[in-house]
Amino acid sequence: MSESIPDEYIDDPLEGTIDRFLATSILRFDDWFEKEDGEDVVFASYRHKIVLVKYILGALLIAGLGALLGYAIGSWELFAFSLAPAALILFVGAWRYWQIYYIVTTHRVVVKTSVLTGNIDEKRRGKIQTAKRNQSLLSRFSQLLWTEYGDIKISTAGEGDGGDFVMKTVPRSLEVKDMIRDLAKDDDAL
Repeated sequence: MSESIPDEYIDDPLEGTIDRFLATSILRFDDWFEKEDGEDVVFASYRHKIVLVKYILGALLIAGLGALLGYAIGSWELFAFSLAPAALILFVGAWRYWQIYYIVTTHRVVVKTSVLTGNIDEKRRGKIQTAKRNQSLLSRFSQLLWTEYGDIKISTAGEGDGGDFVMKTVPRSLEVKDMIRDLAKDDDAL
């Protein structure tokens, strides 16, 4: 029988990041994720917050155009009307952000891709062959100003396993890639 994830972790290579994330997470993962015996969570996160930027910019653009047109024709109702689609864009952005959730444990890599349907994809450490990190030009630039993120491509072995597995816009992707690579190496040593 698996036990529920505790709120505190003894070994946290990310120096408290997991605890801070769990303390502030709106959608906690202990209701759908059960640890196996001897399994420790080493990373848990939504995608990087940079994915919200395009929704925020889109909402600001719509509200700004509504304000500009409302001012130009003297109708503030147009500005007020433009706030509804701007709010909808923000809602969709937040919803899409909370759809994808990554967990790396000492036994597996788990990705939940939908809050409503509960789609969960997992790769066991015995199936992981390689982990590669890809960064776009934007992610490399944002690394200078904000924080590091990127995509992690995990190659797996076995038929019916789906082959490659991509985790998109992962915060601290270099550290997470190294964790996954170490996970695969630890399995090779067994």
